[in-house]
Amino acid sequence: MDMLSYDSAPKHLSALKLQRESILQPKKPVQQPIAVDNNSVFTHATEDYSALNISNRSKENSKTRPEQQTSNQLGAHSPKNEDDHSPESPQKTVHIKPSSLPILSRVFPTTFNEHASKPLDWRTFVTAMKNAGFTAAESGGSAVRFLNTVDGGRIVFHEPHPTAKIEQSMLRAWGKRLGKWFRWARESFFVT
Repeated sequence: MDMLSYDSAPKHLSALKLQRESILQPKKPVQQPIAVDNNSVFTHATEDYSALNISNRSKENSKTRPEQQTSNQLGAHSPKNEDDHSPESPQKTVHIKPSSLPILSRVFPTTFNEHASKPLDWRTFVTAMKNAGFTAAESGGSAVRFLNTVDGGRIVFHEPHPTAKIEQSMLRAWGKRLGKWFRWARESFFVT
């Protein structure tokens, strides 16, 4: 019965009284901030810091990498290559199998039928990218890293989920990225 009447126990009542008194006690007065004279200069320092060995020397770094030529210097000394990033050759040539041409041309649509086409199967897209000179490696989660084995470079696409179907809007966005990083366009593909 003592457990049910704990609110009337003398030990509880005394603890409750102490708690109420501590709440009702007046607070300690707050110390007022001290006004500071901003015009005074701190000249009363007694320590002499000039004896310390503090200097404003800059640390000299030795170069560990060899000097690299800038893109302007490279262009002046080397002949133009077909795959150069120059305005004369904005596109790159990509040799693909005949089965990959309809798939990769959907990445760069020109007709209304290509813009409004059905979703593309993820595995079909991966196969077409492999035919174009890429290798696919899973990076973790839904990310798949495509490494260009022909010219170097890489790009990451995320496998759509829960169904592995790529919508046409996503294909167009991927086409823009492929055009930006690998200079691909619809006219870049040649069937071999």
